[in-house]
Amino acid sequence: MNKANGGRVERLFSFVKMLIGLLEASAIDVVSATTPWLAPVIPASRTYVHAIESLGYSQPVALIAALSVEFIGLAAVSTAVEFWNFNDALLARKEARVQLLKGEDKKRAKDRRVVGAPFQLAAASGAFYITIVLVVNVLLDWGLPLPQVAANVLLSLLSVPAAVIIAIRSQHRRRTAEKTRKTGSGAESGTDRGGQGQSGAESGAVRPRTYAEYARMSAERNGKGPLLAADLLALGVARSSAYDWPKRWQKERGKQNVGE
Repeated sequence: MNKANGGRVERLFSFVKMLIGLLEASAIDVVSATTPWLAPVIPASRTYVHAIESLGYSQPVALIAALSVEFIGLAAVSTAVEFWNFNDALLARKEARVQLLKGEDKKRAKDRRVVGAPFQLAAASGAFYITIVLVVNVLLDWGLPLPQVAANVLLSLLSVPAAVIIAIRSQHRRRTAEKTRKTGSGAESGTDRGGQGQSGAESGAVRPRTYAEYARMSAERNGKGPLLAADLLALGVARSSAYDWPKRWQKERGKQNVGE
């Protein structure tokens, strides 16, 4: 009886511990998602006050000015992060294609210029946003004591890391949703092949931990060729292995063909 009661108490404590862990994780996620949206309120409020008191704007126009400055800053940072990720993926795909070529084809592919997204323009827009915030919220406070001006500067610049956090969280959610969609599509197509659903899903979704696993997955792709470096990078494989495994696989396949 005592052992039974002890087992119930242990299960109860395990359930409470699991519940607290879930609540803690949910609370952290909610705070991480909502707090960055509150930070731009500080510089926006200063812009609103300055637009009315120093620039003589009406209240509706001052409100529009404050919101425009912060929303443009958020858009600039988010666009810069998105363009950076796009260009990085573009270069990774180019390097993967180059590694599979030889001779003159490899040289031409390496010299071919990759036209990426205009990251510099987006970064310049973000820098211009910071300049506007500093000019409006610092120069118009110049008559105040220096510590107060410095405090306003630092509080106004909180919107920059807030915008970065919002942007990278949005990008991460998009990548996660895309990966989930591709995984589901791979599982469905694998099931349609009849009896090969598990291997098809593994080839599309499971990260190979060793070269042997990579070689097996590449061999099971039914004539589609090996997983490329870009595929391996997307699955989370280390960069050195992602570029080395496809070349090693091609060399081994070449030796087998010669032997046959």
